[in-house]
Amino acid sequence: MLRWTRIQGPDGRMIDLYFRDGQRRKLPAIDGQVCFTPAETGLEVGPDGPPTGTPKPVARALFDERTVEVKPWWLYADHRDRDPRDRAGPDWIRRFGYELAWPLFTEPDGKTPMTGVRVCREEAQTADTGRVYASGRIVQKSDPLLPGRRTRLPADTAFARASAGRPVSCLGAPGFESSLDCGCGVGLERCLPAAPAGFVQPWLVPLGVDQPFDRAARPAALWMRTWWSQEAIHFLDRIFGADRDVRELLTSPATTINGPLAQFYRFLAGATCCGDGAELGYREAEPLFDPAAVPANLLPHQVSTWATVADRGPHAAGVMTMPIFLLKYPTRRQRAHAIYSAFLCRDFVAETARLAPSDEPDLTRRPGCATCHRRLEPLAAYFARRLVRRG
Repeated sequence: MLRWTRIQGPDGRMIDLYFRDGQRRKLPAIDGQVCFTPAETGLEVGPDGPPTGTPKPVARALFDERTVEVKPWWLYADHRDRDPRDRAGPDWIRRFGYELAWPLFTEPDGKTPMTGVRVCREEAQTADTGRVYASGRIVQKSDPLLPGRRTRLPADTAFARASAGRPVSCLGAPGFESSLDCGCGVGLERCLPAAPAGFVQPWLVPLGVDQPFDRAARPAALWMRTWWSQEAIHFLDRIFGADRDVRELLTSPATTINGPLAQFYRFLAGATCCGDGAELGYREAEPLFDPAAVPANLLPHQVSTWATVADRGPHAAGVMTMPIFLLKYPTRRQRAHAIYSAFLCRDFVAETARLAPSDEPDLTRRPGCATCHRRLEPLAAYFARRLVRRG
């Protein structure tokens, strides 16, 4: 997520500034946070909401050194071109099924058209690989905060300490956490703008996103969740609409994705998986969806363009390896229970068991629990290391 704040530029105008929490920077005072100190801007950027304090103009040399203007994917359909010109407008909802909230179209004055966004220079980097950075510092909870910092300095990860100086991919968590060279890519397409309300989305979608009850500007954190749910709908439509083998619900390596889902599987899943999904099985060395299987021509803003991926990868297995299922049922027992009850039409209900006080930690033996857990635990074990394996 690209966080949003506001600073006063060298000419006195207020400017929107985007940055990533945790972005590695060489200067300790700003490592892991926004690329200016409160002393340089007059503002303190908290964990949420607008900055506090009295803004002062940032020095021109410092402004040019720390930030750069980028034409991002959410404002330009041709953001991968050398000189993007196809800027977002009211017709985008017709062309792409995609709509931005009005504040992302204009500068902070509410009048000047937004033609590019200002980001910290590290976030604007486009390299696919970087070098592992290790600061060598030792961070302890008792360490006092540096002046102007609201968080302690980032500690080197075990990976960084063991791999300092080695090449690392910028498309995964190790690159983001341990490299100075990894940014948001061309047109910032590896990141989402976490403006207060950046995307116009449906509130309730009983008939699908094309016919919702209501639409409104919503936080970017809900952007991917919307498309995770739509992926499952398109997956089911393909099976039942084409009269395919119903067993594909549990075994199919295929799926159907649009632009935002292509962006997620190509760039985001292996890095952060949007917060709630960090443990969904996409940060593994062998992810549930192989990024190489994502169609290269699907762009993040192409909401209405859906493409079938015949094989997501060797670990893909129907709906059980889709983010929406793994997020809705976050524990192994919940996943096993959902599959068991949905496809066997039976539940884990003990008919004659009596609950009694017990110190037995093994639920397959504890009185009152054993009846269900003797079946549930072996099923849950299938979701242990690798959530499921096809076939």
